[in-house]
Amino acid sequence: MLDPILQSQLYHPHNLPAQMTSLIGREEEIVAASTLCQRADIRLLTLTGPGGSGKTRLALAVAANLLPAFSDGVFFVSLAPLREANLVLSSIAQALAIEEGTGQPLMRQLQAALQKRHLLLVLDNFEQILAAGPLMVDLLVAAPHVKMLVTSREMLHLYGEHEFIVKPLALPDHSNAPTLETIAQSASVALFVERARAVRPAFDLTHENMHAIGEICIRLGGLPLAIELAAARVKLLTPKEILARLTHRLKLLTGGAQNLPARQRTLRDTLDWSYDLLNEDEKRFFQSLGVFVGTWTLAAAQAIGQYEGEDDVLDILTSLVDKSLVQMIEAASGEIRFTLLETIREYAQEYLGRHNELADAQRRHAQFYLYVAEEAEPHLQGREQKRALQKLDKEAGQLWAALRWAIECNEAIIGLRLASALSGYLQVHSSLSEGRNWLEEILALHKGEEAPLLRAKVLYGAGVVAFRRNNLTQAYRRLQESKELAALAGEQRTQALAAAMLAELELHQGHSEAALTYAQEGMQASEEINDRWCKGILHSIFGKIESKQSNFRNACVRYHVSIVLLREAGDVRSQADVMADLAHTMHLQGRLKTAHFLYSRSLTLFEEIEDRWNQSTCLNGIGTIQRLQGSVLSAQEHFEAALALATSLGNRQERAVALTGLGQLALGQNDRKQGARFFKEGLRLTREIEHTPGIALLLAGLGELERISGMLPAAQAYYEQCLELTRKLGDKVTMVRALCGLGDIARMQQRHVQACTLLKQSVHLAWEIGDRPGLAEALEAFARCCRQIGLPERAVLFLGTTETLRDGLQIPLTPALSVSHEQELVALHEALSDAVFNEVWMYGKTIALELALSLVALIAVPERTEEKSIAPSYPASLTAREVDVLRLLATGVTDARIAEALVISPRTVNTHLRSIYGKIGVSSRSAATRFAVEHKIL
Repeated sequence: MLDPILQSQLYHPHNLPAQMTSLIGREEEIVAASTLCQRADIRLLTLTGPGGSGKTRLALAVAANLLPAFSDGVFFVSLAPLREANLVLSSIAQALAIEEGTGQPLMRQLQAALQKRHLLLVLDNFEQILAAGPLMVDLLVAAPHVKMLVTSREMLHLYGEHEFIVKPLALPDHSNAPTLETIAQSASVALFVERARAVRPAFDLTHENMHAIGEICIRLGGLPLAIELAAARVKLLTPKEILARLTHRLKLLTGGAQNLPARQRTLRDTLDWSYDLLNEDEKRFFQSLGVFVGTWTLAAAQAIGQYEGEDDVLDILTSLVDKSLVQMIEAASGEIRFTLLETIREYAQEYLGRHNELADAQRRHAQFYLYVAEEAEPHLQGREQKRALQKLDKEAGQLWAALRWAIECNEAIIGLRLASALSGYLQVHSSLSEGRNWLEEILALHKGEEAPLLRAKVLYGAGVVAFRRNNLTQAYRRLQESKELAALAGEQRTQALAAAMLAELELHQGHSEAALTYAQEGMQASEEINDRWCKGILHSIFGKIESKQSNFRNACVRYHVSIVLLREAGDVRSQADVMADLAHTMHLQGRLKTAHFLYSRSLTLFEEIEDRWNQSTCLNGIGTIQRLQGSVLSAQEHFEAALALATSLGNRQERAVALTGLGQLALGQNDRKQGARFFKEGLRLTREIEHTPGIALLLAGLGELERISGMLPAAQAYYEQCLELTRKLGDKVTMVRALCGLGDIARMQQRHVQACTLLKQSVHLAWEIGDRPGLAEALEAFARCCRQIGLPERAVLFLGTTETLRDGLQIPLTPALSVSHEQELVALHEALSDAVFNEVWMYGKTIALELALSLVALIAVPERTEEKSIAPSYPASLTAREVDVLRLLATGVTDARIAEALVISPRTVNTHLRSIYGKIGVSSRSAATRFAVEHKIL
């Protein structure tokens, strides 16, 4: 039978860290704190007490106990590495897997994410960022079902806060001749014994040592950390020897220095005692560890401690781990990393300051992590890309600390080198930058003329980050500066990349010609260097330009060349990026299976390297393919996943794409109200970020919505805006939709000449650029026009052709379109006999697409059609086309010439003749001619 707490951890969401040792002597506190947390009137419970009193361990135990009480889980947030109050929200977001975004303030994102969730947040080590307290109140007010369990050396001093004082562990009672059994029942003694066994497995509580151990616990005030540090000494000292070392510190341990806060006195003295047990090498090394934040490696400790031999460092570090001053962490990968408890880190750093060694240690820290960043930089675009990204992820806290030091100390060159090496990393994992724009801060710090190559690279990185954050003006300025400075410095690679990114920036705004100019400039710069990766990026930019100009074949060639070059360079991320672009081009041509495969493959690669930004692009792409294929539920799931991810990241462009997809999905299901909501929100976003192609697409969507709703003036206004934009952009794919929509509106208003003209333009443009999905839609609209102008056979033929076209593309009609399609077929059945309808339908399904399109070109609207709203009636229920056949027959034209004149097959002529003979009751051409003369059909 599993322990109840363990069962809860298995079935409830949480991120509680596993504890390597048992929690001793806190059973009553766990129950009491858990009860308080479940009271309806308590939303914020703060565990207070001095450093080392076991607040964190108690909080974790309470959290594990409360797992069943919170349906959305319990989440632990370590605030120990933080020094700035504004970073608390970022840490909470990371713990909840809510990526920092740039589209709106992080507070609003968290409030929205937590509003309906029922969970417990455990915020550990709040004392150094008390200024963030009001932010927690704002979160709690917006999220009525969220509770917070905070650990801090002092209260947060917030309205509604409840304090739970974490008292020292129970001490043995020496007043009444204690026995071994009674002393063993003391929680503090039990903790000492268990921790002592960790370093000396044979250690036990005995009659000989029980009094010394009991006295040690009393003198250490029952503080768990102090007891653990003392217990670690049993590896070298007996309990009596440890007690003897504490004797001269008794006054300090019970009172401490008067110039320190009361909550620090006991722990500081305990740390002083532990520090005094170190030899001189250990002391110096321990002090140097105070510059680290978070976790660090043996190599980092060696560099900061200024040791040449790794063995020496290993010996000293092992000693510090044994003495519980340093904690060892083994990652899932097997890598060993180290960390200091925050209070111990502060203690070590204070000693650095006392000895005037802090500045030198911070410089060594920055220089070491500069080496780490510069070593990883070349691999960010090569075969070791994934490993390099993971390494930098682990060192992110140290890297930001090094950058912060460079900025605060005005170390321009080190700052530039760090920013230059990390710019590529920031572009991929920008959410890990604690919300700060490090590159801009470094650029503001360094404005001199020295190090132009570094500055050009940092400017390029800053431009990319600004582009990602939709600050187009800033992006343009930084990229231009980068390109010009790189050109002056002879740094062709950065010049080429800056030009390529400027091309993408222009393309984002729909300026294809300007984009082409920049791309050509970039390619020219890259010709002077042998850099396959750089050329691969430029070919991908050319592919995007060709695709936007509807030159799909050229785009595919460029994309394939790009993928080959990037594969040779080993850059998985950029390959995935190009695959997604190629998938989009395939989708535009109606090659949906290929597009789906490419999007799925791209998504897998992005997931492998944890590039969440581009995952939303693939999710949207897959959703679009599934929408076209009629997989409504799956499409909706992908669009919603993309929307959630893009929103959390602040990726407004992909958020707008997801909204567009959801709007089209809703429209296809005839949910016009929902469709309008999605389209209008998407249009607002695309206008905010000046994504002109997206604006055009959404205008077309709104036009379609109003057209289907019968609001023709509004629909026409949307389509006309869309058409104007697409002509400026050269976006022929969206232009097909605009022309088709305007043509269908003209048809509905019985402006047949205009309708025919617009729909013909739409059909032929779709054919010209290879837009098969658009062609199917335009040809169906043209078929409806044909029926209205008295050409039902042509209408049937074209609908048969589009059915074959849709079958080949695997793009079924949406439920909303199916209704109008069925109505159209009913009207055509009424206009034609069954035999004629079936004959023409089969002919349309089997005719070559090129021939069907040539028939479209031959159709002209009779001038009288504009004035006619009701089709004329003919004798014997003859149709208009049957009258056309009868007229020609009566003038002596052969069956073959009739077929040629009416642009139909001879077989269709025979079908019409059988129908005519049956209706007028004759069996010969002469009798049919007589009928035509008598009824004035000639």
